Amino acid sequence: MYVVANGNLVTNSGKEVSITLKGKNDKHLLSEFNALPAQEKFTSFKLKSCYEGVIWFMSKSAGFDKDFVYYLANVGDWYNSISNIYEFRDGKIIESHQISGPQVDCNSYKQFWFSWNDGYLMVGKGSIINQSVLLIHQPKCPFDIQQIGISSHNFESHWIFNTTNSNTTSQQEQEISKAISRYRLTVNCPASRVVLNMDIRSTIECLMMCTYDKECRTVMHKPDISPNCVLMTGEPIRDGTNPNYMQTN
Repeated sequence: MYVVANGNLVTNSGKEVSITLKGKNDKHLLSEFNALPAQEKFTSFKLKSCYEGVIWFMSKSAGFDKDFVYYLANVGDWYNSISNIYEFRDGKIIESHQISGPQVDCNSYKQFWFSWNDGYLMVGKGSIINQSVLLIHQPKCPFDIQQIGISSHNFESHWIFNTTNSNTTSQQEQEISKAISRYRLTVNCPASRVVLNMDIRSTIECLMMCTYDKECRTVMHKPDISPNCVLMTGEPIRDGTNPNYMQTN
C-alpha cells in the first residue's frame, strides 16, 4: 500500500513501513502510519540520511516541542559527528547523554532500534533490544510516553520501521508485568493529573491501588502527614499534584 501524507510517500508492506521526510520542518507522529508494534515498547528501524534522524518521545499529541516535558534523541547530529539524547522540561534542557562519531550514511541504510521501558530510554545499533546500545537515559521523573515522532535536518531522510518484533509481549504477559509494577521515590518531579483520592494509612496499599488502576502511573502518599492517597496519571502538567512515588516499568 502506498500513502501520500503531506507530500511524503509512505509505503506499508504489512511488516515494514517506509517514510520519507523532506526536511527540518517535516515532522510526523509514527501513529499516523501505524509504524509501531501494538504492544512492545521497542522497535527496530533503518535510516538513510546525510545528517541526523530525530526521534521525539512525548506525553501526548499536543504537538512537537509543545509538551511540558519531552525527550529528544538525535542519531547523527551536528553534521553526523555526534549523537545525543535530551530531556526538555518547560523549554529547558534538564539532562543529556552524548557520544561522538558518525552513525548515518547518505547512500545506504543503517539499522537501529529504540526502546522506552522500565524507566529507561535507549537507542542502539542493529535490531536486537539491549544490544549495541548507543544512547541511554534514565529520567529522574519518567512520564508515560504516549506519542513518538520523527523528524530530520534540512535534507531528506528515509526511514523503514519494522512493525513486528520477535519479542513482542502477549496481553497476558503485559497483565503480569502490570501486577508486579515497581515504584521509586521521587523528588521535585512535575505535577500530574489526579485520577483518584482516598484515605489509606499504608503506603504499600496505596501503591497497590495504583498498580491495579488502568490510568495510574504516579502516587502521592505521606502517611506521617496525612492518610490521603492520591493516584495520578503519568502525564506531566503544569497545574496538578506532585508525586512522591513513580512506576519504573
